[in-house]
Amino acid sequence: MDVRGSLLALLTLGDCHGAQLAAEVGERTGATVNPGQVAKTLARLESEGLVESRPRDGGGRVPYRLTSLGRAEAAVWLDTPAIDGLRLALAASMPAVDRDALLASVREAAEEVVAAQPDARGLAEARRRGRPSSR
Repeated sequence: MDVRGSLLALLTLGDCHGAQLAAEVGERTGATVNPGQVAKTLARLESEGLVESRPRDGGGRVPYRLTSLGRAEAAVWLDTPAIDGLRLALAASMPAVDRDALLASVREAAEEVVAAQPDARGLAEARRRGRPSSR
């Protein structure tokens, strides 16, 4: 799972602290994200200028907010075709994502992957005939 992209996408919905982000990924995708990984990723995103930390909330947690650069990066991530099921689940759960366009882009990307693979029927036939495959 692309934790970096997932966090950026979720932060398009508003400020969140690390525990909220980890829980939100789980709710939207069914995947478990290690809170330590979330914290390290948020620190890296902050050093890259994609997010900024806010003052601690009443519970002592640090919320994060996207910068304009982070918002642009999140938009690119959300618009990139996703064949990964977890990424697809997260992107489909976002309110600003056009689900029909998302599914069309996934189908197109999957067709490109399939088209790049050798024809399995042709390989099986060649093996039956004892010919070397054209791999």
